[in-house]
Amino acid sequence: MRMRKNLKQRRSGAVKGSRKERGSHQLDVRVSSRKASSLRWRKKLQKCLKLAAAITFVCVLWVAVYRGIDYFLFENPTFQIGEISYSTDGRLDRERVLDCLDLSVGANILRLDLEGMRERILSELPRVREVKIIREIPDRLAIEVEERFPVAWIGNPARLQSPQRCLGGILVSSDGVVMRCDILEAGYELLPVIFPEQEVTIVPGERVESVALTKGLEIVMSCSTFLKKTPVRLQSLRVTSPYSLVGYLNTGTEVIFGLEDISRQISNLKVLLDEGTRRGEALATVNLLPKKNIPVRFTELEVPVYPGGDVVPAVPESRVPGRKNGARRVYRSIPRQTGKREAASF
Repeated sequence: MRMRKNLKQRRSGAVKGSRKERGSHQLDVRVSSRKASSLRWRKKLQKCLKLAAAITFVCVLWVAVYRGIDYFLFENPTFQIGEISYSTDGRLDRERVLDCLDLSVGANILRLDLEGMRERILSELPRVREVKIIREIPDRLAIEVEERFPVAWIGNPARLQSPQRCLGGILVSSDGVVMRCDILEAGYELLPVIFPEQEVTIVPGERVESVALTKGLEIVMSCSTFLKKTPVRLQSLRVTSPYSLVGYLNTGTEVIFGLEDISRQISNLKVLLDEGTRRGEALATVNLLPKKNIPVRFTELEVPVYPGGDVVPAVPESRVPGRKNGARRVYRSIPRQTGKREAASF
């Protein structure tokens, strides 16, 4: 028993001794000499100098490349604009477009922001529908403009008797974009005037949002299409209710239009104008809202005295050369009154 205890004590002592020996094999060396410290600082300084040299080299290289590109491209007289070609499908002056861009011959063609120039033209000139700006290296710039053409005037309902077709007036194109009349070109005085139901604020460059005005534009374009080969034209339109407009032709005819099925209404109007010419009478009033039994009133043909009313009714279709006479549907009319009708003009 004693031998066993001695053996256990020896083993436990040996284990403890070995653990102490393992823990005692730690080396803590601290060098505090001035020479070693200076060596360490010298190595750190060398690393910093190398890094600074690399950064300086990159910066110098970048500046040299930038200045080289700027000198050989942007300051090179070879790339100065020598010619500006301009083309348009309308009458928009070249000077107005160039003034809008503040562009002149001699500017560097590579510095131009073509997309920014395009957006500037579209925002400042509502008359421009689309524009293409093409850069032709080395010194040529091409500008191609597609214009909007006005189809009607927007009148002021508070001033019906004042001139509406004048400089500074509001024109509207077929796509509903409003633009101000800066130049009273030939043919503008013949465009019809559309009067809103009430006075509205219209900003040039924006689109017409009123449903009645949009339908009025559709009526104007349909009249120009159906009555293109006749001397009859639409002079004015006035929004009288949310579902109808009253129009006046240059023959003095008063026409009530609806907002639906406009092509049918204009076609019926043309037939009635032809019927009045066949009778030798003038169409006084017509209500195109009904699809059947359209109420009409004829009056004696007379020389109109209102402005722009020196046009006679349209020639009937049966008298057009090269067209055969066919059956014509005559709409029922209200009994004709004998009194003369006073001409209305806006």
